[in-house]
Amino acid sequence: MHHIVTRVVGVGNRNPDGTSRQSLLKKFAQPGTAVILNHVASKEGDPDTIEVLLPYAEDKKPRCIGFLPGRVGEKLARHLDANHTVTAVIQDLITEDDPALRVKISF
Repeated sequence: MHHIVTRVVGVGNRNPDGTSRQSLLKKFAQPGTAVILNHVASKEGDPDTIEVLLPYAEDKKPRCIGFLPGRVGEKLARHLDANHTVTAVIQDLITEDDPALRVKISF
């Protein structure tokens, strides 16, 4: 089994529906919280884009809280596509002045 600890990018942005990722993190996330990794099928941009979803937030639907960096996406996309076991939990988060989030991924 392999383990990676990596930052999540885009946590300071808003989702397309207008929800604040920072607000979701403040309300529903803490170290140890499991997150969902989803390989986004895209014909444009990076083919290895992996979004990080916080499960069952305010409206009981998983919500995007950011994305894995490209170099990590390259390693994990094929594992996710093959339905291999990939787990991820929040390692640590900062929701103050400079938002930051790191996740620990096992695959």
